[in-house]
Amino acid sequence: MTATAEQVLIKRVRTEAAGAPKPSLATVYSARMALCIISAFVLYTMISRVPEFSARGSGRGATQHRTAAGKTFVLSANYPTGAAWLSFRLHYYYAAISFLSDAIRQYPRDARPYDRRGLAYWEIGQRSLAASDFERALKIDPKDTIALRDLAWLIGSSPEVSTRDARRAVKLALKACKLTGWRDADLIDTLAAAYATSGDFSKAITTQRQAFALLRNPDSMSERLDLYIEHKPYRATVIPASW
Repeated sequence: MTATAEQVLIKRVRTEAAGAPKPSLATVYSARMALCIISAFVLYTMISRVPEFSARGSGRGATQHRTAAGKTFVLSANYPTGAAWLSFRLHYYYAAISFLSDAIRQYPRDARPYDRRGLAYWEIGQRSLAASDFERALKIDPKDTIALRDLAWLIGSSPEVSTRDARRAVKLALKACKLTGWRDADLIDTLAAAYATSGDFSKAITTQRQAFALLRNPDSMSERLDLYIEHKPYRATVIPASW
């Protein structure tokens, strides 16, 4: 990462953190180390491009890598994405939103910056803006299982969810599970929560236990299972796993 890029990041984060207590030396050191890691990551993605360069849907600067299972994932080799990741990890969500907006302007056909910005909006309580960004991500890539999960969680965990929205949460989560061959515990957990929101607690219990079977330590999901047994939906207090 260039000195100029680092200065931009520090300036945006400093604006958000104005008036906050002075960080400790350990915090400053950790931030500097994170900047070095991002710099190395961006350099790696720039020099390790493979022939399967994304010609459509992911924007310039995005590289598709193929896994052993034959699936592909996209790495966007650009500074705003890396800076947004660091800002998000440091809980500077407004700075993350600003950087992700830069990434969207540079690569408007890449779905992932929209989904990540939606997570940042969710963190600051802007649920409608988060939902809008998840929707935009799915318009670009209707098979983006991460965006499907995030939107299903957002809809299904809303305190004022309607019957229609509950049905849509089930549809979104079910689609994500089918796309991953029912091998992703987080997606199955999301489907269970959607079933509970729709009032189908029998399916919620069965589905939650199906998610348990894929985990070595299902303790993180046991609280939700207890709720479903009591015929209570889950209301999220935290967002799902971030990027």
